[in-house]
Amino acid sequence: MSQAPDESAPAVVQSLSSQAIASGLMASGMEEISRGWDAPDPELLRKYWETATFAVDANVLLNAYRYSSATRKDLLEALASFGDRLWLPYQAAEEFGQNRLRVLLEQRTAKAKLEAVIQKAMTGLVEELEATARAIARRDVALYGEAVRDGFKDVKRRVLLTDQEHHEGLGEGEHRDDPLYGKIIDLFDEKIGPEFDEVHRGEILVEAERRLKEEIPPGYLDSDKPIRRRFGDILLWFQLMEHAERTVLPVVLVTDDRKEDWRWVEKGQVLGPRPELVREMHQESGQGFHLYSPGAFVRLWKKSEGEVLAASVLEELDAKDHPSSEDQDSEPAIVEALENLSYRERRIMELLHGLANERPRSVAEIAQVFNISEDRVVQIAHQSLMKLQSLAEAQKLRDLP
Repeated sequence: MSQAPDESAPAVVQSLSSQAIASGLMASGMEEISRGWDAPDPELLRKYWETATFAVDANVLLNAYRYSSATRKDLLEALASFGDRLWLPYQAAEEFGQNRLRVLLEQRTAKAKLEAVIQKAMTGLVEELEATARAIARRDVALYGEAVRDGFKDVKRRVLLTDQEHHEGLGEGEHRDDPLYGKIIDLFDEKIGPEFDEVHRGEILVEAERRLKEEIPPGYLDSDKPIRRRFGDILLWFQLMEHAERTVLPVVLVTDDRKEDWRWVEKGQVLGPRPELVREMHQESGQGFHLYSPGAFVRLWKKSEGEVLAASVLEELDAKDHPSSEDQDSEPAIVEALENLSYRERRIMELLHGLANERPRSVAEIAQVFNISEDRVVQIAHQSLMKLQSLAEAQKLRDLP
């Protein structure tokens, strides 16, 4: 892999940083004081590109289900190119596992929602045109409706074709038919970080409470989340620091988290990671830290390969409306949908996916709770998923005017 030049810091900031270094202001004492508060040095970032561990956040993997097949392909190839330097922190792996089926279900039920939107738009346009025609005493009112319906047939065909293309590589039918999941499993084979033991995790959670109160990044912007999701970023951060210390390598985090408790933002420009993070990483592990958005990461990878990233791919990767891995604004609706299931089906789905303030449980744990086999748990979860998909299909009828 060839070197990828840095494109993360504005040129004027890079220039100021270079001038400061050249003038000798970054001597040992001053360097320690200024650590993190200078724009990322391009040469240092090139070194990171060649030597650092590249850690991946859960939101990056979940968004792969939301991207088009072309964007998905570029992202996976970029990640795979880092070989043994690719790493998935345990916290990211856990969040991905907890949310994968929810995101997959959202994508698979999108067709019904798209059809409902088209139907609603067509009906509204027909009604407005026919009302206008009647207002001017036209006698051929019905022809306007026919014209609209004929035109919308082509609109519907094109939209559903686009949706079909999006689903290439995402599988069909039951939830276990998920080729993308298989690729992600292969990508991170033997590259997943260890789980904190119970004692160490407890110590970190105590520290996490203090960090939230004092607004120490990262994670303090999650302080209003439910307790079971409040400390995810902090657990991830401690895993990154411990991995850097253990491997004696700098860490680069690829994340779609746009919050300012991760990113250093001045006047609308992202200058790099929060300086406090760079400093703490160095103090705790002696290593450097940087982060990239998926768009910047794939763009730099393409550049290192001597290629240019397609504008459409970059637009998808840089879209600012991606939900985070823990964006649960839709959870109340999901919990409400589960009320349509039997008690056992609902409880199994809640336990399996960590809904309704439950911590996620393994299939083996759920089997013990209900005194049934693990295969039966999987079967019930699949049946429940199919019921929810059927409900989503029925929703398009309820959405009609």
